Amino acid sequence: MTKTTLLENIHTREELQTTLNQVDAVLVSIFQTEKTGKVLSLGEILEKVAGVKMSQIVKAEIEDQKINVDDTFALKTYFEKLRTELAQVKIFQVTLAIDPGFNLVREISNWVHKNVDPDVILDIAVDSSLLGGATIIYGGKYYNNSLRNIIEQTLSKSKQNILKDIAVTPRTDHVV
Repeated sequence: MTKTTLLENIHTREELQTTLNQVDAVLVSIFQTEKTGKVLSLGEILEKVAGVKMSQIVKAEIEDQKINVDDTFALKTYFEKLRTELAQVKIFQVTLAIDPGFNLVREISNWVHKNVDPDVILDIAVDSSLLGGATIIYGGKYYNNSLRNIIEQTLSKSKQNILKDIAVTPRTDHVV
């Protein structure tokens, strides 16, 4: 099985989980159809349990791979391999200070695919205590590029000078 083009349309862990749930639902439907003898076409199954985009991509892949849509064993094999491939996708964890919204998620995803790994999925969390910036966990490494971390590092480096300046500076705004 060639790499699925479904990955190009999955940007976050939530989208991945939704797709995995849809693949599982297709597998269950194929099994139930086979078990009960009730004949449902692949199109009917996909329409019933999968999203439009997934249906289009899966139908195109099955056609490209010349899989017989009437062969339930071949379909089960395709969907089991698809599920395995999707379950093995690498995760790029990002924690942001704000809720990124749809457009920012796509921008981050595109940047990560271009600069880090085209086959990675984002796992986005929000932590307002970061103040700005982001923390990243990927490939066993942790990066903290948050505004909070930058401020803490800056304050730590110049703590003595700041305390000295605060203690020595006379107040000139006294009103007598």
